[in-house]
Formats: sequence, C-alpha cells, structure tokens
Amino acid sequence: MLRLIETEQVADMEAIIRSYLGEANEICRQRFEDTIEPDFPTERVDALAADPEMAEASDNLTRGRAKAMSLT
Repeated sequence: MLRLIETEQVADMEAIIRSYLGEANEICRQRFEDTIEPDFPTERVDALAADPEMAEASDNLTRGRAKAMSLT
C-alpha cells in the first residue's frame, strides 16, 4: 500500500507506482483467462447430453459453481 501525502511523492515514486500497476494489470489478465469455460469430464458431458433438463440447469450455474463442478 502506498500512502502519498504530497504531489512530489508521485514523481519520486514513479517507478514503484508503475511496477504496482503492471502487477495489478497482470493479475487482472490472469483472472480474465480463468473465466474461460473449463474442460468438463466426459462423464458430465455425456450426462448433460442425455438429460436436457439437467443441461439447462447446468447452463444456469454461475461460472464459479460450474468450475467447481468440473473439479469434482
């Protein structure tokens, strides 16, 4: 955490601020990549193909819950 009280501190800490912004940007980029649909096990794909009602319920899951289900 940076605490800047005077405007001159911004210029003095420019390199550190840019470094922190670069790290934050990288974290956001990685989180965006994690939102890509996960690969589901073959058994789950087959079960959803056989039961349209279950497939619809699965489509309505949040991304986090869908990802958690892909891990089980």
